[in-house]
Amino acid sequence: MLLFGVVTLFSCEEEIEVDVPGNANSLVVEAYINDRFPALNYVILTRSVDYFSAAGGYVPVKDAQVFVTEGTVNGADTSWDVSTRKQLVEVRTDTVRGFYMDPAQQLMGKQNHVYLLEITSDGKSVRGTTSIPALVPLDSMTYTRERKEATITLHYNEPVAINNNYFIIYRNGSDSNIRTWGFHTGAFTFSDDFINGEYRRQTLFTRFNAGDTVNLWMSSIDRLSYNFWESFDDANRNGGPFATPVTVESNITGGIGCFTGMSTDYKRVVIR
Repeated sequence: MLLFGVVTLFSCEEEIEVDVPGNANSLVVEAYINDRFPALNYVILTRSVDYFSAAGGYVPVKDAQVFVTEGTVNGADTSWDVSTRKQLVEVRTDTVRGFYMDPAQQLMGKQNHVYLLEITSDGKSVRGTTSIPALVPLDSMTYTRERKEATITLHYNEPVAINNNYFIIYRNGSDSNIRTWGFHTGAFTFSDDFINGEYRRQTLFTRFNAGDTVNLWMSSIDRLSYNFWESFDDANRNGGPFATPVTVESNITGGIGCFTGMSTDYKRVVIR
C-alpha cells in the first residue's frame, strides 16, 4: 500500500485484514474527514499493480464517482441523512494525482457523527465508514531549550473514559496551510490503553532549532482508524515486499486503505 507516501502520507463493524503489499489491481483508498479544516477533507485514489511493473506499484485513479454522507448512530441502528450527501470531484495538481475533494469546501465533519464513503470506479464499488469522536483538546504546547536544540511537549487532560485514540501530525515550517495531511515533518498514533484518565505531558521525539515554527494537529480518531494506522506503520517497518507478510486492518470494503474521521485541535509555537 502507498498512502502517506504519495506526498500525502493513513462504520464498518467488521475488521478486514489485507496482506501487504496490496493485491494487484486493488483500489487503494486514503480518505479523511475532520471537523475543523474543510480543505483537508479529501480522498486519494490509486490502484495497485504488479510490484515489478514500470508504473512503480501504484497508479492514480481518474474519473471515479466519490460521495460522502453524514449519519447518526442510535443504539444498533445507523441512519444516513441523504440530504448531506456530497460529491467529491477530481482536482488535478502538480503534486498529487487521483485527488478528490469538495471544491466549495462545504464538506465539514461533526463530532459524534458517522460518515459513509461511496466510490465507483470502472464498474466496481468501494465503501467505507468512519466516525468522528468527541474532541480531546490540547491545553497547550510548550518547548524546552537544551543548548542549541529544543524539545516540544504537549499538555492535555486524557479523559477517564476508555478507548480514546489519537493521531498526531506536525510540521516544521512557517506556512500552516498544508495541502494534505501528508505534508508533515512527523506523524504517529497512540491510545489510552496504558495511560488513562490522567493529565498528560507528552514530549515529541523530534528535536527542533531556534527559529523553527512548529504546527501541530492533534486529532481524536476511532478505534478502527487507529488499528489501521498502527498496523500500516508495522507493515512499513517490516522490510519491504519480500519480508514476512503483515496484515493491515482496514475499514474499507471492496478495496484497501482507510477512511479516517478526526476531531482536530491545532497549536503553533515558534522556537525562540
